Amino acid sequence: MIACAAVLGACQTADMPMEVTRGLGTAEVTQISDRQAHGCWGHTDVPGQSLVQTPCPEDVTPAFIESLQRALSVRGYMAPEITGDADDRTRAAVQAYQAARGFNSPILSLQTARELGLVPYDASEF
Repeated sequence: MIACAAVLGACQTADMPMEVTRGLGTAEVTQISDRQAHGCWGHTDVPGQSLVQTPCPEDVTPAFIESLQRALSVRGYMAPEITGDADDRTRAAVQAYQAARGFNSPILSLQTARELGLVPYDASEF
């Protein structure tokens, strides 16, 4: 999937079917999906960090969020209350975890999801 920041048309091409979706994060996230691209990109208004590769919105289920919460909990980034809700405390924990690694955003990056064992690495990356 492809996502763009302020100028959505900059990422569109005539042969790409597009749809607008919401992902795990706050209102400053805009995602545009291209089902043929097999990847997702999210936009965040964090200064100096406008685009981030994210897990695909259709994969961010309550079970996924529960796994995310467990992964953050065992690493000391949030209390062990597992709800499956992408609530403020979950986003704060995601932001704290990512900020410690140089990406200060509540938007779950694909890299973070991979590091936490939530999303598999693509074999073509090796």
